[in-house]
Amino acid sequence: MSNPLWDFGADAEIGIRGTTQNINVSVNSPTYLQNNSCVHFYYTNCPKPTNFTIAYVSPDEVSFQWSAGLSGETNWTIIYGPDGFDPSTGGTSITTTATNAVIPGLMQLTQYDIYIFADCDTNLQSLSLTGTFLTPPYCANPLGMTNTNAVDSIFTTWTWTASSANYPSTSFNLQYGSGGFDLYSEGTIIPVDNNLTDSIISPSFLAGGVYDVYVQAVCGSDTSQFIGPFSIVMPLTNDSICGAELLPVNGVSYMFNNTGATVDVGDVAIAPPATGAQATDGWQNSNVNNTTWFKFVAPPSGDIRIDGTATNYNGQIAVYDPASCLSIVPTDLVGANDNAIQGTSVAPNFTVCGLTPGLEYYLMHDGFISVAGNYSIAISEIILNAGTTTSLLNVCYGDTVNLFTGITGQDAGGVWTQEIPTLGLQDSLFVTNGLASVIFNFTYTVSDGCAADDENASVKIWSPSSAGVDGSITVCKNEPFNLLSGLNGNVDLGGTWYNPQNQVLSSSLDTAGAFPGQFNYDYIVSNGICPADTANVLIVVDPTCDYLVGIEELNSSVLVYPNPASNVLFIQMNNYSLEAIEIFDNSGRQVLKKLVGGTNSTEIDVTSLVLGLYKIRIKATEGVYHTSFIKQ
Repeated sequence: MSNPLWDFGADAEIGIRGTTQNINVSVNSPTYLQNNSCVHFYYTNCPKPTNFTIAYVSPDEVSFQWSAGLSGETNWTIIYGPDGFDPSTGGTSITTTATNAVIPGLMQLTQYDIYIFADCDTNLQSLSLTGTFLTPPYCANPLGMTNTNAVDSIFTTWTWTASSANYPSTSFNLQYGSGGFDLYSEGTIIPVDNNLTDSIISPSFLAGGVYDVYVQAVCGSDTSQFIGPFSIVMPLTNDSICGAELLPVNGVSYMFNNTGATVDVGDVAIAPPATGAQATDGWQNSNVNNTTWFKFVAPPSGDIRIDGTATNYNGQIAVYDPASCLSIVPTDLVGANDNAIQGTSVAPNFTVCGLTPGLEYYLMHDGFISVAGNYSIAISEIILNAGTTTSLLNVCYGDTVNLFTGITGQDAGGVWTQEIPTLGLQDSLFVTNGLASVIFNFTYTVSDGCAADDENASVKIWSPSSAGVDGSITVCKNEPFNLLSGLNGNVDLGGTWYNPQNQVLSSSLDTAGAFPGQFNYDYIVSNGICPADTANVLIVVDPTCDYLVGIEELNSSVLVYPNPASNVLFIQMNNYSLEAIEIFDNSGRQVLKKLVGGTNSTEIDVTSLVLGLYKIRIKATEGVYHTSFIKQ
């Protein structure tokens, strides 16, 4: 009778059976049967060897063995060389008919790779069986260490056996440091005599501190490897506040163990309030377990970071500013943290700011749970530098400026903000499109928790230079003219005029020659920030009139009144017909123009003009007359 529990291979083996080997691919696996439709088996007539094992390794020799493959092969090729070598192009090759080999002439403290190939027939070789080993030093490694302690002291013993009579020990080195220290870049090394026991005495040992100790043999000019670490916990003399251990504010992470720590009544009374995990003024709850005490001196900045995340122990820290260790009260609390503010560690990591430089503060470490263990504390000074302002940043409208070009010496990772927010601020870039041509102020702020430093930068947007719109002026022969009256649109003053011979003019004033024709003048203006702009004024010299002919008679026939004028200005010529009236301000810009059309009198509305002196250019049938009037 069928059993539904056996469906889809739930009671089935998939594989092959043979006289020397059985291979199972799947045993009672519905998942395999549902996800695979076929199995391929590939036969090799030269299988690789198996079971690589090391018999012994000395500084200059290794002995190893292996087993023949399924074909029972009897010839092998061995290729060996330094770690990472390519056996197809390098290494040293040997052949053998035994299932073991000895390789002499090796280098001490060197990692070697071994490849073993079965030679089944001519041009028929198996895949490789691989192995690796490290040769020991000639100066033998110590074999072990035992450590005991007392306040400020570690008492050490170890064992050692020479590798040969040629390499006796002459002394030993001890290296120690806070738990987890980097053997190659941290810690302290002290040479000791040739006995197998010694003492490390140092006032720098911290109460409850976890220390790692290594030992190294010295054989004349040769040395062994450092063997360790062997951990030791210093006596717990800081179980109460008045036994607080002094911690350096140096950013170094020190490891401690709170096994055996107790909770004093005073510890319970001053426990931080329950303001929540990842707060800086309290804990998740006010329970205390396994309390230990430390103290530190506030650095010059008055700002510190306390970080316990080097060891992910579920602990919490509080910082106090008491008058003395005998009179601590809850109001002495200046900062506390349960879980790390940054990251996901259950160990504390937070900042405390505004401490008084040089003043001594107390630190309580507590276990969030009653389980004792290793924990770490690192106290570092927070020193932030937002840089120094260099100069005002001048930029042309439409351009983009990097605000970092306005400060120097700043720390990375800060944030730019704007005094008056605009869409132009994009991280450290300020895009000026669509913004007014004024000065914009910015602040660069670097922060670490509660500590911050900032610096200001300013950007002045300049409007593009404008030489105005090209224009033309028609004048009589020998007639003076002001080139500004030939420009239209917005014109920046202070530019440079060039005459038709490309010579610089001292002003916008010039005089037509005695010959009629068309003459080009260029005006180039730049504000020093934006690209220069150029405009052209075409001077057309009329051949039908001459400014110098009959000018005295013309001047005597002109009457301009009232002068000063408020609203209407009357202009009359006794003997000539008027053609056009032009009025210019003091800068030479044309402000009014009227075509008269052959009469000998006209009036002009000057109501819109601002108060001041204006020049009048009167063109008549016989010439051009210049005068002025005052708008009042």
